[in-house]
Amino acid sequence: MTSVCLETRTPELEGVTIRLACAEDAEGLSALFNAGRTSTPLHLQRALPTGIINALMGERTFRLVAVACGTIIGQAGLNLSGLTGRLTMIVREDFRSRGIGTALLAQLISEARHTLAVKRIELDVAETNSAAIHLYHRCGFELEARRSSQYGVNILTMSKSIT
Repeated sequence: MTSVCLETRTPELEGVTIRLACAEDAEGLSALFNAGRTSTPLHLQRALPTGIINALMGERTFRLVAVACGTIIGQAGLNLSGLTGRLTMIVREDFRSRGIGTALLAQLISEARHTLAVKRIELDVAETNSAAIHLYHRCGFELEARRSSQYGVNILTMSKSIT
């Protein structure tokens, strides 16, 4: 059964490019991760690009970025372990509900299946993030577990087998 995520729908992606991330994207990814956070100390903000470069250049990491007008507006990545990929994903708040997350996830699943030989993708998502949960369900992810976090929000673990 083909999931809605992988169907050829035309989301409103005019002017948005999805491509493989590279080391030069570190500063833009750092800005994306810090968007809306006023409490990140300056010394940590400065250290983030270095950490992102290390994560991007990792042998077992695969990351895509969505770019509009030269600015990174979203990312989806897999941290690989054997035949399993651990998903991380974020789309800038002012670009949500435009199909960017769907496009990033569809491309990532395709790459995982055809290029990376991944058989399973896992993720954690806050139970309060209903938009992301809806996207993951549409793309064929299933709930595996629910657990409490130290921040008082339940965390859902979801997964998808890809063959």
